[in-house]
Amino acid sequence: LLLLVVEGSSAPFCASPLNCSLAGACSGDGSACLCEAGFVGRRCESLDLTGKAVRSIVNVPDLQLNRTQINTVWGGHALALPPLAPPLAPTRAILLGTGSTTAPNSSKLQPVADAQQAWWFGSVITKGEPLSGWTTVSAAGRARPCTGISSSAAAEKTAAAAAASASTPTQYCLDDIVLEGRPGAWDNGSVHGVYLLANPYPWPNGSDAFLLFYTGFAAVPDPLPTRRIGVAYARTLAGPWTRLPQPVLGPSPNATALDSSSVSNPAPWFVRGGGGRILLAYKGLGQARPTKPLCTDGSGRPCIFVASAPHWSGPYTRHGVQPELAPELLAGEDPTLWQSRYGWHMIFEHYIDGGRGGVGAHAFSPTGLQDWQVTPSPTWYTTVLELDGRNNTVLQRRERPQLLFEYADEAALPRPRALFNGACLANGTCFNIVMGFN
Repeated sequence: LLLLVVEGSSAPFCASPLNCSLAGACSGDGSACLCEAGFVGRRCESLDLTGKAVRSIVNVPDLQLNRTQINTVWGGHALALPPLAPPLAPTRAILLGTGSTTAPNSSKLQPVADAQQAWWFGSVITKGEPLSGWTTVSAAGRARPCTGISSSAAAEKTAAAAAASASTPTQYCLDDIVLEGRPGAWDNGSVHGVYLLANPYPWPNGSDAFLLFYTGFAAVPDPLPTRRIGVAYARTLAGPWTRLPQPVLGPSPNATALDSSSVSNPAPWFVRGGGGRILLAYKGLGQARPTKPLCTDGSGRPCIFVASAPHWSGPYTRHGVQPELAPELLAGEDPTLWQSRYGWHMIFEHYIDGGRGGVGAHAFSPTGLQDWQVTPSPTWYTTVLELDGRNNTVLQRRERPQLLFEYADEAALPRPRALFNGACLANGTCFNIVMGFN
């Protein structure tokens, strides 16, 4: 679905999809952009969001998750399966629990093709700690749509009200903790920054059909320098999840590199038609240096980098997004990465004027490697919105932008359907929100 957008002058300005932020194509006369579904603006530079958000994770007071107390939910998104190429169609049948299959325990496989059946995975802060506990007591949590799940009457009532409105996104109820600190391993402290991805090129036995990328911390007095990126895999979203024994990406061994201190906040995406090749956007920090006031420890301004690998398990090659390009363009964190019909896109929390701006920025690239451009304006989201039916709600923080995609054609081209964020009010209460698209 393409949307013809004509604003301002009708003089030709469009020569290639680059003039449409790689989110659309030029009209025949070059006077307008034909935007893909989910994008609007003269140059397809904005997400077509409703501006109305709800809390995406409904607390269930009577639910004890692995005997821990959940205080804060932060980051994460729901997943809908893309169509798979014909050679992988039997695997898709296994994932969806349809058709005949000899896969073990196939009767227990969960259907997740429809967005209403998609499951949410993200970070939860355990043991009653506030958001500040993310470096020590964070874990990977799972949630399912509230309707049809045994939970408190209050949660069911909230979900029913949400379902009554077609414009209100699905809300989810926490039902399990799937990854925690692993005793005796590199990630024995905390698990945070979870990112869920379906694997279109799984092993023959299908055991890595779903991937959970995450930031792992060691259980030490100062865990921040121990941040590494790990991956867990599973046959179904129901698990069980198996972690690789070592991180797939650690700090650069080059002491002068701007990601030589720590790496975190992974955002993976498979290259379309790439036979399993994957790109990984991530947050990086270099070792503190007075001459480097950006992208280094103590600067308050991390930067976003990109690496790639022939397989999700590695080995990963860094592509030097910084400092070959002006690093201030990708100053920020919490990237989400995806590939559309015309190129690569990234949404991230943008750091402005030396600090957090509380806004989302958009960057696009033909290759996804070193040639990123940041859309100059407008911001993709702000801290003022309608929340749970209350107009002009002002958030103190709005971070962790992640998207729910739907796949409308056999080319497996994703289009955004809902935007998830971690959000905090001025009183320190933090939670997840989700906003739909027009």
